[in-house]
Amino acid sequence: NPDTNELLVEKEIADIVVKIRKEVRSGLPQAYLAHMGEMFHNEMNLRIEEDSPFKIEAQSIHNILDTGVGSYSVMAAIYFEVAQRLGLKVWGTSFPTLMMVGVEDHLGKNIYLDPTTGIHYPVSELKEMFEAQDWQDGWLKPVSPRVWLGRIINTSIRIYEKSNSYNQWAALTELQSLLFPLESSLQRDLGALYAKLGHVNQAKVILQDYRVKHPEDQDALNILQNLG
Repeated sequence: NPDTNELLVEKEIADIVVKIRKEVRSGLPQAYLAHMGEMFHNEMNLRIEEDSPFKIEAQSIHNILDTGVGSYSVMAAIYFEVAQRLGLKVWGTSFPTLMMVGVEDHLGKNIYLDPTTGIHYPVSELKEMFEAQDWQDGWLKPVSPRVWLGRIINTSIRIYEKSNSYNQWAALTELQSLLFPLESSLQRDLGALYAKLGHVNQAKVILQDYRVKHPEDQDALNILQNLG
């Protein structure tokens, strides 16, 4: 997330939480969620535009709150953070196409929020919505912040990949390799990016280590041979 002014973002989120607390008297989760949806999507006009998920500025919480235009993952992060500060039991999920936010209602039942619209759904409706994608109950289970961060990083990587911004692409791939050390393909990708950037020695060290574990990977071998 390219938010450089963390104090400003902190104040923006804190102000939203204070305003919602003042305007919602009941304190019920559904009332908070309804008010968040009204505030975010009607008053603040937070939205996804056709190409906005693939713009780097849409990965910034401050920019989204300022312009209203954002990406799926960061809008989910805003909902998650505000709901958590309001005292709701909230978690991230692993739905394949949307970063749905899980929330426990006042009866202890789980509902799931689409942060792009503010609409929340019971499980029965979600199963109908995702029927064509071979529904998995595991999508409903909480995922760690590390997994959500990985999804946000993946979005940013795709943006830098499209613009051939190799320095930023390599930096995020290195971060991913630290977050997910068992994903060995990230090591190969990082070595390939270092090779493109002309960091020959670093690329060789990374790719040679990768080849010890994956001698069958012809792409890595080809890159090493081209490096000389």
